[in-house]
Amino acid sequence: MSALVVDVAVLGAGVIGASAACALAQRGVRVALVDRDAGEPAAPSASWASAGGVRSQNRKPPEWPLTRAAAAMWPTLGDQLGADLEWVQGGHLHLAESEAEAAVVAARVAREAAGGIAIEFVEGAALRAIVPGLGRSAIAGAFTPRVGQANPPRAVIAYRAAAARAGCVLRLGEAAALRVVQGRVEGIETPSGTILAGSVVLAAGAWGGMLLAPHGLDLPLRRRALQMLLSDTEGEAMTLLPTVTAERRRLSLKQVLGGAYLLGGSWPAGIGPDDRIRLQESAIAGSWAHAVGILPALAQRRVAQSWAGIEAQTPDGLPLIGRWPALEGLLLACGFSNHGFQLSPAVGPLVADLVLGTAPDWARALDPARLAQLDPGALAAFRDEPQPIPAAAVPA
Repeated sequence: MSALVVDVAVLGAGVIGASAACALAQRGVRVALVDRDAGEPAAPSASWASAGGVRSQNRKPPEWPLTRAAAAMWPTLGDQLGADLEWVQGGHLHLAESEAEAAVVAARVAREAAGGIAIEFVEGAALRAIVPGLGRSAIAGAFTPRVGQANPPRAVIAYRAAAARAGCVLRLGEAAALRVVQGRVEGIETPSGTILAGSVVLAAGAWGGMLLAPHGLDLPLRRRALQMLLSDTEGEAMTLLPTVTAERRRLSLKQVLGGAYLLGGSWPAGIGPDDRIRLQESAIAGSWAHAVGILPALAQRRVAQSWAGIEAQTPDGLPLIGRWPALEGLLLACGFSNHGFQLSPAVGPLVADLVLGTAPDWARALDPARLAQLDPGALAAFRDEPQPIPAAAVPA
């Protein structure tokens, strides 16, 4: 069986890997996209479980150029990919519930506005015009009007299709392993044959470390399962347009097309053998209570579905995008630490820039080399850090 020869092989066809393969193929690079899942994103991957929030605020400065670029792309991304991504540009509102919190939020708004983020501080009538029915505890907020939400599985499928139209070879539904020869990655091994590549982009999310472990390499990542809840719905119109978070609550709240409310907020679930997810009833109750405290009308609804996906987190909360110095020929695009979906339209072009040697200077702050020499003890402590569920369901 002859090997497939390409310039770049992308391992992992979730929203990050599919975006990267699409951008590379559209620039004329010979590329193959490989993933063990054959169809839509499957449980418990992050692209399958994602709430689909597109948030540009409350990020660290090294991510500002990437999030600004992505925010500019989202409103027309569906047209560019030729697909309905269920894009809703309702904005994102981050709430303060005390004068002290309001001061913290106002200071952050000033910093981010100076960094080019389209953000404003709101309070009083302006706040409640954005979200009618807010609980009385909310007194102010940071509002980014040009962002919103989309459907992650639809985005993944659209990116894969656009990549294929641009000439990318799709190898989906195949278990894969890295082909490493004398300290250099030379491609990917699959049951249907070898894919030889000048570079390999590892975009396998929480499974990236497992693919490198057989070669004696350790990525500075930890795996966490994060819970999502979906309320019942009666087919009502959307009345909550922005996504909503809050300064001292574990909360990510939005209303999706069809009327159901979708709740996140980094509430933990357990990861069992073979990546089986164990949901925790106390986390479900806590998540719901936090949301009702912000939007009291939710007390009339109930939880209809609950699930969790596995995320890859880095010690500094910034993604790993760039060459991995421990293995020649390998480029990482992983470790998005619970917020990769919003960045994904801009990650693909950045990966293409890195492959072609045209990456901007600001990308150095996301280079994996910054964590390559992380102290093993510090990495072990990061991975073992507990995920406690608050004893009190709602902040005092």
